[in-house]
Amino acid sequence: MATRFSPHLALIDIAMPVMDGFELLKILRTQPELPGTVYVAMTGFGQPADHEDTHAAGFHAHMVKPIEMSHLEMLLATVGRRIARGE
Repeated sequence: MATRFSPHLALIDIAMPVMDGFELLKILRTQPELPGTVYVAMTGFGQPADHEDTHAAGFHAHMVKPIEMSHLEMLLATVGRRIARGE
């Protein structure tokens, strides 16, 4: 579905039942329709090793659930600025 509308931002839950977020990210990263998508890991795990794992996997950011609205607003503003600049 993501390739049909080419999202600027994808919030991906890490602990999904059928396919985890790491597997989904691998698939999404192979899609030529999604070159500028910002990928954010959402997880209940917030230890330094968890952040390292998501960064190594290719996520742009790591957000620990429950996500604070102020952090989400900052992320949306950052993505919005990228869009405005044509990135």
